Amino acid sequence: MVLVPLLMLRIEAGVAVSALGGIAAVAVSADFLRSRLSRFEKFIQRWFGGLMRREEEANMGSGVRINGATWLFLGAFLSALLFGVRDGALGLAVFIVADAAGNLAGRRFGRRRWLGARATLVGSAAFFVTALAVGLLLPGTTLAACLVVAAASTVAEAATPVNDNFVVPAVAAAAFYFF
Repeated sequence: MVLVPLLMLRIEAGVAVSALGGIAAVAVSADFLRSRLSRFEKFIQRWFGGLMRREEEANMGSGVRINGATWLFLGAFLSALLFGVRDGALGLAVFIVADAAGNLAGRRFGRRRWLGARATLVGSAAFFVTALAVGLLLPGTTLAACLVVAAASTVAEAATPVNDNFVVPAVAAAAFYFF
């Protein structure tokens, strides 16, 4: 997934937005189909099941379940569309790396959770530090902007009731755009 923001920065903006929109549409369609066609669901489980959380797995007749990759492409598309490809790519890059670090640290060392959230204090701290570091490594960013991006995306990651793969890239992109 780390290649997606890099590719976004290398290709023409209109092409990047169109490609992200197309990928998001295909992903949503696949999630819809796997909730309706058991053979398709078996195919998806065979090739991608190990990457999905239990709550993302489709159950026939229980409605459409959008998986994390679909949410991520929807978030990337929305970010690029609303805030431009550059800021969308920067926000997506920060989220991808910081989310992985926060998840690993939170699962391994996290004991205390934020009130009413699944996120742990340790996971959020790791997310913040990683988001700040990644932001500072990206081209054309400032310390002030990276601090705002790291803080806003950490809060969004811990507090959002919607899938963080959708919300946090857009929050990070918005923060880069405005700061």
